[in-house]
Amino acid sequence: MGMVHLAKKDKLPSWAEHSSFNFTVTKGLVLEDITVETRDVSRLNEIVQSIGARFGAPQQTPMKPGQGVATWSAPEVRIRMQCDTKCWVSFLTPDAQAKSDKEIEASKAANAARPVSH
Repeated sequence: MGMVHLAKKDKLPSWAEHSSFNFTVTKGLVLEDITVETRDVSRLNEIVQSIGARFGAPQQTPMKPGQGVATWSAPEVRIRMQCDTKCWVSFLTPDAQAKSDKEIEASKAANAARPVSH
């Protein structure tokens, strides 16, 4: 755990200006992901437009009023946004995405092996 100083806050998109940031780094201090937590779910469409301006239209957008999930994929980053009472936007390196995919698959396999109750 530690602190990160964002040197140029004026370069952040307005939706991220008053957000919380979480960073994951490896033991070798390589950045794996950044998650932005915004408390204002009403800015969901602004977030999608902001990210879309740089990375294109999202691949998934099951949107409901005040809720949504969207993903973007580029060679250098995978982006996942999930909104309900807040919005969480995660920017993952390809290595972090691969690690996450493996964890999801392992969890699915473990759940499939559990007994089914009726």
